[in-house]
Amino acid sequence: MLLSVYAGGVCVQLIEAQRDVEQRDRIISELKSTCESGKAAELQADNMLQSLRQKLVEYETAFGDVEGAASRSELTIITLQQQANESRRQIIELESQCR
Repeated sequence: MLLSVYAGGVCVQLIEAQRDVEQRDRIISELKSTCESGKAAELQADNMLQSLRQKLVEYETAFGDVEGAASRSELTIITLQQQANESRRQIIELESQCR
């Protein structure tokens, strides 16, 4: 909107003021847009972070399960080795008795 007032230099001042206001309005609009984009990016980052935290909990749980199974397997292997050694000892003993 262009105001025309012919009273000395007042017309030029009004035109310059109008340009300044329009420039500020553009800057405000750009800042609002940037702010909205930043909020959207922050929300997306928060969602991604929450998803990663949930995956971490799932992986930690799975690791605990695997670690527990490995410990049980190791115990089973040790027990089976002990039983095999005992069976070998008994076989040797029985073989010596048969001779």
